[in-house]
Amino acid sequence: MSVHSEHKGWLWKHFVPYFAEVAKKAISRKLFVDKLKSILSSKYYMNYFLETIPFIPGKDIKNVMFPMVQIMEFDVRMYTLRLANQGLYILQGHISFSFPTNYGSLKLGLSNTINGLSCIEFLLIELRHVHESHQMNDSDAMAIILSGNSAKKKTPIKGWITEVIWNEENEELEGDAQGADEDDEDDYEDHL
Repeated sequence: MSVHSEHKGWLWKHFVPYFAEVAKKAISRKLFVDKLKSILSSKYYMNYFLETIPFIPGKDIKNVMFPMVQIMEFDVRMYTLRLANQGLYILQGHISFSFPTNYGSLKLGLSNTINGLSCIEFLLIELRHVHESHQMNDSDAMAIILSGNSAKKKTPIKGWITEVIWNEENEELEGDAQGADEDDEDDYEDHL
């Protein structure tokens, strides 16, 4: 199942350019550096997303899950990033699957791929629903006045989120990983 065009348009309009990188080879340093970059970019987009929905109740912030997909060769890992508490982000592994690479793995591989992509689609649809539901104060103003209750207030999102920090050491780490990847590729070719 693919993401429907109406959902693609909403995502494209609100959250692109998205960070994306696909690796041809699974190399350990590249895996971890790319995962770090994916986590930081997901955190950035999650913070931005939450800032665009000021009327989300604090208890619902904990239910907002941002999908993060990492692909290396034919293997896919999907994680979710969410806020467990104010300033505490949690990354959870949710699903993993491999794209089918031969006839024998075709039936089970396609089934796993469809289920995995459906899970990602579900999370994106949920994000859209949350975004549409909490952008504006939809309270009935007259009913609030007549009942004597207070109006729905904006949630102080800044109290929940923390900044994304990327410093010079991370740039050096990335450079080291790229150099190590080249060394690993040379070692790989030497073994052939």
